Amino acid sequence: MCTRSPDLLDSLAAALPGLREPLSPDADERRTFAERRRLRINELRDHVECSIVGTCLTHTDLLNIAKRCRVQVSPDVTAYDLHAHFVEAVRKGGPLARAMQKLLDRRHEGILRIVGRARSKEELEQIWRREYDAGRIAGAYWAFQTYSHIPQDLAARIFGEVHMLSHVLGRTIHAAAERASELAARVADLEAKIARDAERHRQALQERDAQIAELRSRLIASVPSPLTQQRPLLERRGSKRDRAVLAARERAKLAEARIDELLRENAALRERALRAERAAASVRAQEECPGALACRLDLPREEKLKVLYLGGRKGSIEQLRAIAEGASAEFYHHDGGVEQAFQRISDMVERCHVVFCPVDCINHRACLLAKHQCQRMQKAFVPLRSAGGATFKQALSEITRATRHEPAQFIRGSSEPTDVE
Repeated sequence: MCTRSPDLLDSLAAALPGLREPLSPDADERRTFAERRRLRINELRDHVECSIVGTCLTHTDLLNIAKRCRVQVSPDVTAYDLHAHFVEAVRKGGPLARAMQKLLDRRHEGILRIVGRARSKEELEQIWRREYDAGRIAGAYWAFQTYSHIPQDLAARIFGEVHMLSHVLGRTIHAAAERASELAARVADLEAKIARDAERHRQALQERDAQIAELRSRLIASVPSPLTQQRPLLERRGSKRDRAVLAARERAKLAEARIDELLRENAALRERALRAERAAASVRAQEECPGALACRLDLPREEKLKVLYLGGRKGSIEQLRAIAEGASAEFYHHDGGVEQAFQRISDMVERCHVVFCPVDCINHRACLLAKHQCQRMQKAFVPLRSAGGATFKQALSEITRATRHEPAQFIRGSSEPTDVE
């Protein structure tokens, strides 16, 4: 066995006083950044597999990955069971885990390069805050959880922020469902009230018509004949017939007054029914899907449909432009405030018929500004759940069919992505 001389160690310690001292925090951070590497999906830290699968992959993504890996999925499988199966596959590794990593690396290669080039914790924090504020959470979360040089406290804080987003989204969905239930109940109540008012109105009209018919018959019966009118007044005075005529005339006056009263009541009933119908229509309009206004566009055949696309990925804009030109539509694009000014959004909305906004790749401030401008200018605002070309193509084709009065198959919520980008 080879032994080292104590004198040699003492001489090295004297020459290098810091040899036996622990590394400083700055030195430890520099060593961590120098030794950076990508983690495989089954090497994730702190049990974040569940949040990775839930945040970075959609239900459609999981079904497509299972199909590629030839994994049989029951048609009646629940979203939770499919999610749990993939979380377990991430922990064990294997074909499903490798397919998920390949898909996410290809989809978010841009942010992976940016995070991989970061040289300090402060730079990493700035990158995360920028992506979080812009709504590009899925890609940023994948990059920060799969690099080894991310500080532990920063990774834990990012996990906490993403975790709380799921709670906020859950509360929002429940509140929307509760509001929709309340509106449906209000619509049912108003429709029942309209039906009752219509029935009362119909009965009132029937009674009025019957009274008018009776009064007219009495009036006709009480009018004297022409021969009687030609007799001298002195011959008819004091006779029973004269008294009957005077009484009939009085009854006719009363009948005319009653007719006027019934006509006024009829007008009031019609006004009440009209107000109830307007209230029901207002409630129904609150539940209309976001793209319904676009489907009601009525453009002349010689006029091109003008569409504005807000945000999206920079590399896919030309693909979206080609899709729009293929549908005979004029395509305009605004990057949502990355390089172009927010003030241009109002002018561009005014020039277009339809505004598309992918909610997964857009600055929230730009999206809200465009939505308010569309409401003010009576323009169609269509939110898309994905920035992919297939989602945009499907929505644009349905709107194009509607504007040309062709049979459409537009389904509420059709902006759900249908492929793995």
